Amino acid sequence: ITQILAALGGCARDGGDSICIEPVPLRSAIVPTFADHRLATLGALLGLRTPGVLVEDIATTSKTMPDFPALWFDLVTTAAA
Repeated sequence: ITQILAALGGCARDGGDSICIEPVPLRSAIVPTFADHRLATLGALLGLRTPGVLVEDIATTSKTMPDFPALWFDLVTTAAA
């Protein structure tokens, strides 16, 4: 998670069993998922507040939620209307 936040211009430190995140404005970037559905979901959430955030492999969410890409698309297009 700290690598992803750093790629977006964020500041986070790994404390072993915790993560310390300093609030700073994020910038657009491609969020790597490393084939991890949790990181893909994190990228989608970050993209709600940060324009230009793209998730490298959103399809990896199929491990736990096969319909995630379609449901997410519906959510954001409905909210934008």
